[in-house]
Amino acid sequence: MVGFFLLLKARGVKVGDILLSIYATIGSFQTLKKVQKGSHIFNLNSISYRLGSFTRAAGCSSVLISDVRNYSLIKLSSGKRVIFPSTLVVNLGKVSNSFNRKVVLGKAGKSRLKGVRPTVRGLAMNPIDHPHGGGSGKGRHPVSIWGKLTKGKKTLHLKKLSLFVS
Repeated sequence: MVGFFLLLKARGVKVGDILLSIYATIGSFQTLKKVQKGSHIFNLNSISYRLGSFTRAAGCSSVLISDVRNYSLIKLSSGKRVIFPSTLVVNLGKVSNSFNRKVVLGKAGKSRLKGVRPTVRGLAMNPIDHPHGGGSGKGRHPVSIWGKLTKGKKTLHLKKLSLFVS
């Protein structure tokens, strides 16, 4: 029995195209070991042979920067660099439907009809409800739930990436 599963469509793939993992074509599945450096990939996952959880949005792609030993350094679409095992399965190319972000909903309440609930800014809340809330004026700089300033905090430790520096 042939299994049926849904795929994310890559830009340039048409209905009826055959995607084989043997050949490195746009939209096909490859392990990170077989992907060339500098190529665009999407549908990354954090665990081998599972459904992807990174770079799945319309028009996005990640770039394989380097491959050392059993690990690969990948630059995500957000600009963050992440290390993944080289045994992960990814799709080649970019996700299609890149004009999705240009869709105009057209009227007030249209996003509510799609199931998106309204969000309230922390600045508009009371101090008891949110760390940014309260006071008159523009509020304060972003803080953690303990009141420590979080603006401009470094999130990437370059010492951990020294393995991939060439």
